[in-house]
Amino acid sequence: MRAPALVLVAAGLLGPVRGGLSGSAPRVPALARLLARADRTGRPHGVAADPARAVLEAFGCPPDAEGVAAACAAAEPVGEAAAWLRADPVHLRADHDRLLLFHAGTVGLTPGEAEALAGAAAEAFAPLGARLRVAAPGRWYLALGRPARIRTLPPWAVAGRDVAPGLPEGPEAGAWRRALTEAQMLLHGHEVNAAREARGLPPVNAVWLWGEGEAPHPRRRPQAVWSGEPLAAGLARAAAAEARPLPPGSGAWLEAASAVAGTHVVALGEEGAWHAAYGDEAAWRGWVEGVERAWLAPAVAALGRGALAGLELHAGEGRCWRLTRGGLRRVWRRARASVPGPARRRFGMIWRRLAVRQAAGGRHMAVVESGTLRNQVRELRGRLEALRGYL
Repeated sequence: MRAPALVLVAAGLLGPVRGGLSGSAPRVPALARLLARADRTGRPHGVAADPARAVLEAFGCPPDAEGVAAACAAAEPVGEAAAWLRADPVHLRADHDRLLLFHAGTVGLTPGEAEALAGAAAEAFAPLGARLRVAAPGRWYLALGRPARIRTLPPWAVAGRDVAPGLPEGPEAGAWRRALTEAQMLLHGHEVNAAREARGLPPVNAVWLWGEGEAPHPRRRPQAVWSGEPLAAGLARAAAAEARPLPPGSGAWLEAASAVAGTHVVALGEEGAWHAAYGDEAAWRGWVEGVERAWLAPAVAALGRGALAGLELHAGEGRCWRLTRGGLRRVWRRARASVPGPARRRFGMIWRRLAVRQAAGGRHMAVVESGTLRNQVRELRGRLEALRGYL
């Protein structure tokens, strides 16, 4: 029986953690082994890990794909509409001459509070023909009669930062910004927020718009999608794939998926990306080490014994890592959690010029570049030996 292939979406797994790390990197030997021996595509974009982009990439959507709100709404109990925007509740905190954003998922908003606050904020968007719908306390939607002509940023792109760069841009930005200001005024004096502040809780005093565009069309057609997130569920529906609840780890997943060959997408959600975006190093370390124990270590072991056909990782930072059982045998690629960037760039040419093949105890190297002279090979071997500690 053919083994299943695992596509793991773990946004935030590779950071970047806002403010950097105060100590050493988390101890994650399975992840380090995967990163060292997998084939890699893409390049890091250098900004906050993007959970939505990671899921889109896992489904084979192009880099410029939009329509996250529409894809999410397809899997949520929010009805039908010609177009959608996410309108998530947030807490904005004044900091000198700027406002900092904190997502509602970090402030403990209850379902009753969400319904009451959404009912008030809905008045601000009615003149634009938008109807506010609540799918969950931290996930609100605007049902539109036509697509909004604006450009936005997702909330994790500005989490804990000045919100000004993420406000709507585009031909209709003025109208939508005015609606956001009106929504802030309606939420500011709401009795729910007054009660929250009396209990020492931050008020939910704004709405964050994002996810504009038409629903994306997945190029990958997985056999099944395992997640508790609406974006993955919505893309599963678009790809005609079976949507299943997220299991606790690779072991439980493999038991359920072993009888079904093909590609399986497992999306772990937004938690790690939020920890990284807010610079919560302790929470991020705990989450990363939990993913290592529950998912990566068992998955790499399963790949080694042939129970997995392949392992693919999307961490939301712009790259994709693909590992096969044969790739695990690349023993010359040492599993180091971090490799000095300048050294890797400087001597990357050596790896492109040589194809290393383990044989006779790993002492033989086959040169595949035609016309290479023996003294050039000797020089390259010497450089590789000198760099063994880095590579």
